[in-house]
Amino acid sequence: MFITVNRVGDSITGSFKGQPFGIAYNESKYGYMKDLEAKAAAASSMDELKDILDEFEPLTKENYKELIEHAQGGQYLFVSPATGKVFLAINGKVSNKPLPKSMVDRIIYSVEKKIDVMPLVKNWARFLRNPWYSDQKAANYARYINTTVVNHELKTKLMEESGLSEEVATQRATMYDVSFTQEGLLATYKVVKEIDWKYVADGENGVKKVDRFDFEVDEFTGLKTYKKPELLEQRVFEPCVQGQSGDDFYSADYLGHIIRVGKPVYLDSWDKVNCNDSATCVKGLHIGGLRYIKNYQHDGTLTLNVFVDPMHIGGIDHEGTGALRVLKYFPHSALEGVTQNLYHSSEYAKLGDAEYAKLIEDAVDVDQQKINQMAEDMDQKKILL
Repeated sequence: MFITVNRVGDSITGSFKGQPFGIAYNESKYGYMKDLEAKAAAASSMDELKDILDEFEPLTKENYKELIEHAQGGQYLFVSPATGKVFLAINGKVSNKPLPKSMVDRIIYSVEKKIDVMPLVKNWARFLRNPWYSDQKAANYARYINTTVVNHELKTKLMEESGLSEEVATQRATMYDVSFTQEGLLATYKVVKEIDWKYVADGENGVKKVDRFDFEVDEFTGLKTYKKPELLEQRVFEPCVQGQSGDDFYSADYLGHIIRVGKPVYLDSWDKVNCNDSATCVKGLHIGGLRYIKNYQHDGTLTLNVFVDPMHIGGIDHEGTGALRVLKYFPHSALEGVTQNLYHSSEYAKLGDAEYAKLIEDAVDVDQQKINQMAEDMDQKKILL
């Protein structure tokens, strides 16, 4: 058999002259390929077979333009007719950086499955603003945000409480390592420890370390029972691993090693962030997804929910622990505990947008010749992002 054609889920798979292929499913293309498969099996001469094979071969290649048009994703993506590369397109503006294939596949899949694609599109647009952008970092980032993990706690619960088989429970408990907000921010996590101490004045010019929280004492055993504040904003945390060591960072206006819910956490310089994606356990503010936090969660820790703008991501440990090393992030809640206020991602997104607008305003080295050339190459009279 020179041609075999099968359908597996959302893919067309098979072999062509002994070589396997796999492409996205398209009903009309699948039918056409099956017709050519039947004709090849019934060919009566080598010349006839050759013509069929020549007609079949282009069908085994992914055609992004066709895929995007089929997925009705053209309003978000632009395919260069000259190179076949795919670019982000929003509101008539086209990026000058091509999307990695895995990102294109994710957008197409989302559109076909009627999943809101705008958070993903906005997330990528924000990453394009990253000062450390490179094609390799873009590929690493696309790989990072497309990584899936199995939530083993949920899997076990589904098997024990709902009676699902291991296979079905695994499928339902499989999720993306990180998710997005409507504004395109990454929704990640930070594992912290509570700071249960504080320094206070002790007489004239003296300082002593005392318990941060009030407590009651059992009159018979001497056992202390601490009364922690109900609201997360009233509590203070430190990084689970570094504690009070490493570079000082800001929590709002305070410079040190503390983290408060509802206050932005940031470093004052990119010099304090190692942006090498191949490095691990190096300087920078560390956050991450589900596979990252499982390495640090244990008794005595708390996991904060964190927003981060992709423009603030320096290092992407996509193959190791799953850590992101960032310049800035915003802890807005925790996996347990209540907050006094609602911290909307839209408000934090506005801060990043204002910061980016200032960067653009201050830029003086815009390569207008390159912009014009890109517009000409893409046959577009549009402003690049």
